[in-house]
Amino acid sequence: MSYEDKVQIYELRKQGYSLEMFYGYEKHFRSLEDLEQSIVDYIDYYNNKRIKVKLKGLSPVQY
Repeated sequence: MSYEDKVQIYELRKQGYSLEMFYGYEKHFRSLEDLEQSIVDYIDYYNNKRIKVKLKGLSPVQY
């Protein structure tokens, strides 16, 4: 990560923005339906499977 990237992240955090980054994640979709399904899958993961330390080790739905 370059110095400029780190400064930008710091500035976003300093302003109170919540920030999640995806390093090295790039995916090409063959159709709009593939993109939509990928978004649905990610939202399911984010809300139901992702464990968050701030939520006492639970997913957002479990908390």
